[in-house]
Amino acid sequence: MLARTHQMFGGTFGLIAILICNLFRIIPKNILEILIFMIFILIGSILPDLDHPKSKLGRKVPIFSHLMYWIFGHRKVTHSLLFVGIVGVGSFLGAFILKWSFFYAFGLTLGVFSHLMGDFLTNSGIPLLYPLEKHYKCPFTFQTSGFIEKIVGLVITLLNLGLLLLMSKTGIVHF
Repeated sequence: MLARTHQMFGGTFGLIAILICNLFRIIPKNILEILIFMIFILIGSILPDLDHPKSKLGRKVPIFSHLMYWIFGHRKVTHSLLFVGIVGVGSFLGAFILKWSFFYAFGLTLGVFSHLMGDFLTNSGIPLLYPLEKHYKCPFTFQTSGFIEKIVGLVITLLNLGLLLLMSKTGIVHF
C-alpha cells in the first residue's frame, strides 16, 4: 500500500477504536486528546515502512532507514507481529516514563497493526510470524499503487467520513 492509503486505513482503525472505547466508557478527555491519538495512529500507520529508504518515512530519516534496509530488508521484521509487540511494549513504557496518556501508546501500536493489515491485503503479503519467512496474505489481494488500491482508498475515505458523521451525531466528537 502507498503511505496515503496506509494513513487512511489507520484513520479507520483509530475511529473504530474510539467508538469501541466509548462503548466501554473509556472516553477521551477532550478533542485535543482525540487529535493527538489520531496523530499517533497516523505515525504508526507508516512506521513499518521505515525499513525502506524510498518510503515516505524512510526519506525523512535516510541513515536509519538505509541501516534498517541493509540489516533486515523490506517487509521483514517491521511487518510482523513481533514488531507490533516491540512497538506496543516500547510505547507503553515510554508513556509511563513520560507520564503521557496510555491512549497515545495504544494509538501508535494500533497504527502499526493497521499497516500490517493493509499490507496483508496486497499481493506481496506480510511475514506475520517473522522470523519465519512465510508471507501471509488475504485470499483477495490487490497490487500496490494499482487501480484497485485507488478504489480501496476512496471507499476508506467514505467510510471515515461516515464514522466521523456517526461520532458527531452520537456526541462522541463535537465539531
